[in-house]
Amino acid sequence: MNHRVVSRFAYGRFGAAIALLAGLTLPLAAKDRLPREIRRIDPLAEASMAPESVDFAALRLAAERAARQGQLLDAARIYLYIVGHNAGDGRSLYNLACCYARLEQPAAAARYLVRALKADDWDYHAVLADPDWTPVRQLAPFPQLWNTLAQAARVRGERVWVKAGKLLPCRVRLPPGYAPERTYPLLVLLHGRGGHPDVMMETMASAGPLPAIVAAPEGAYPLDTGLERPGFSWEVASRDRQVWAQADPLTVTYLGDLLAALRRRYRCDRVFLLGHSQGGAYALLAGIQLPGVVTGVVSIGGMLPEIGDDAPVLTRDDALRGKALRVLALQGSEDPLVPTGAGEKIAATLKGLGYDATFRTYAGGHRLDDPALRQALEWMGLKP
Repeated sequence: MNHRVVSRFAYGRFGAAIALLAGLTLPLAAKDRLPREIRRIDPLAEASMAPESVDFAALRLAAERAARQGQLLDAARIYLYIVGHNAGDGRSLYNLACCYARLEQPAAAARYLVRALKADDWDYHAVLADPDWTPVRQLAPFPQLWNTLAQAARVRGERVWVKAGKLLPCRVRLPPGYAPERTYPLLVLLHGRGGHPDVMMETMASAGPLPAIVAAPEGAYPLDTGLERPGFSWEVASRDRQVWAQADPLTVTYLGDLLAALRRRYRCDRVFLLGHSQGGAYALLAGIQLPGVVTGVVSIGGMLPEIGDDAPVLTRDDALRGKALRVLALQGSEDPLVPTGAGEKIAATLKGLGYDATFRTYAGGHRLDDPALRQALEWMGLKP
């Protein structure tokens, strides 16, 4: 299942709606000819005009976890809900197709795969090689679909990843009474997969005014979250470990350049990285690989990057060089997305390498909320 791959969206937030409207041949005034689901909507009802409050990023993570655990019907239920609200979510369409393939439902698998391929820009070679299709590969209509995909893959050619530089924005908030001649701690917030720096800044503002310079950069890889705000990721859209080995160091370099730029612009002493979910993993990766630059890392609902001589990015020697780093791993007691004990494993593994690493739990799930923030700020010595 394509749980790491996230492709570029094809035509933006309103693209699917535009395509749907383009296909309607009946006049919109002909209410009785519209589908029943649409006729039931009251445009003037308060509930209809309320903004969408569903956390689709969390739903995707829940669906992915269910699929990894073999709970395919539960995963399919969640994906059906997601694509029912966002018909252009190519990644969810693809993973739903994979669920149906593993459930040996070839017609449904093919239907949602075709929709996924239309919604996003996919690497057809990777799709053809995905083992999730094995149960249905020889069942109709897959042989014909596979021939079409193979021909399209030959026409498109292979996908080659190329390093490229670009400017990325970063939000910065100064502490109350900021004086340029004074020195302040620097707190950099890393959003989760599909997250947004504005949300991180808004969430941290709820903790009150901090005695620190607070910054929130944007992940380099955009995601279509189906929400009003776009989302971003810190990892490249690929399942190839060799591509990870190229891309993850670029993310660390980006964060190192960011810290250097902020320290040139502002007088900073201690530097902290606070990451949520995927951002927690990349905060750990950057903190370990930038020895002497980062004072401490707080990972909230994150996972420890793979460490070892065969790991794509972080070798044991890399980890040993960064052991002056302080680490706090926080995990919600009711987190449905991160495996139980993941935060404790972060602390135990790093302690074994000589780090000052601490694990704490808090009452809550996978969200970045007050109980987690209070513990993080107290640990960093940045209480309002």
